[in-house]
Amino acid sequence: MLPVGIILLLSHAVDFLSANSTEPFDCILAEERCLKDSHCRTSYHDFKNCTRTNVMDQANAVKCKEAAEVLSQHSVMQCKCQRRMKREDHCLNIYWTLHPDYVYGYLDSYDSPYLDEKVDKKGATEYARLAAEPYQDSETNGCLKEANICSSNSKCSKFKNDYVLHCANMYPSGSCNQHKCHQYLREFFKKVPIEFTKRLLFCQCNQDSNCAERRRQNIVPKCSFEEKVKKNCLALRDTCLSNTLCKSRFLDYQKYCQLFDKKSNTCPQENHSQCIQSYIRMIGTVMTPNFISNLSMETSLWCTCEGSGDQEDDCKNILSMFTSNKCLKSAIKTEITNSNTNIIDPELENTSVDKEPSLPTFPSINKQVVERQNMQVLPVKTKEPTNTASGGSSLDLTLTLMITTSFTLLKVILYI
Repeated sequence: MLPVGIILLLSHAVDFLSANSTEPFDCILAEERCLKDSHCRTSYHDFKNCTRTNVMDQANAVKCKEAAEVLSQHSVMQCKCQRRMKREDHCLNIYWTLHPDYVYGYLDSYDSPYLDEKVDKKGATEYARLAAEPYQDSETNGCLKEANICSSNSKCSKFKNDYVLHCANMYPSGSCNQHKCHQYLREFFKKVPIEFTKRLLFCQCNQDSNCAERRRQNIVPKCSFEEKVKKNCLALRDTCLSNTLCKSRFLDYQKYCQLFDKKSNTCPQENHSQCIQSYIRMIGTVMTPNFISNLSMETSLWCTCEGSGDQEDDCKNILSMFTSNKCLKSAIKTEITNSNTNIIDPELENTSVDKEPSLPTFPSINKQVVERQNMQVLPVKTKEPTNTASGGSSLDLTLTLMITTSFTLLKVILYI
């Protein structure tokens, strides 16, 4: 058996450097640039044909390796997607072409196909204006007040009515068109500013069960959340990973909400806004979460671990990402508490002092994943050469080399 010598170099230093670029570098633009370069274009088309099956053939494996090496020298490898972009599906398809999901270990990391972005404040001024208005019979019911605020905004009202119409349309059999329901839910959370949507989902109830039931019913759970028979959580996860959009959002959720280090007392983000946003983006996928009753703030997926056999622990880990996730619980508690505080118009806030960006959290590698002897192909991520004479100091160059060296995470030589 001859060694193919495919080497995986997963360096997150590139992600750090590109994330601090003043201009977002999305995969659609990156693909356009690649296709204008003859070497990159040929390698890109060759690599698109590399699949889970044909890399087991030695001739194809060598061709895939060569294509990966060419792509590794091009900036296309640094691309990611923006969360509310118009052609999100297309952008994600490009991303997963460059980062094939059959590379074991990738889906176990904190990485995400999405660019690290600032928390979206769009709509905050309009929300603050509407929240200051008096609403009859809603002062003691926080969720009724948030529903009235949404109804007072044309965009929020329109897209909410759209998803309620499709999610509440039940067939005589008691079922619904869940696919349509999820589609319109995603549109609502994509098109309506998060200042409206997050307050609608996480409104404060002060132990009022009627209010809490309104909160639970916000996403019309009979259609979007519940099913007559609960699926196994492993099957639900596998269905999600087979869908580009769901898979991407699930990874993003893990990055900002999942506590991988069980011994740690901190969450990935001290500020919970990113966790809340990634949680909201799971709504409208097959892994839609929701409050499970009107008695508490407990959330869950609609799935079970019964019949999981020797994979029961893995199944429970998936379920616990939503039921026993201290980061998510803390984020929701903070959001619900804040929903009853005075709303400040962001335009009146002092924004003269900017916080310095924090260094990224790098994933730990699961040792068992490294030991798997499977054919794996992934282009090497490298940063394109920069001209240090154009203003970069020797300290900047030293820092870059230190980051690149320190965070090269994995080098595995595989044989077939």
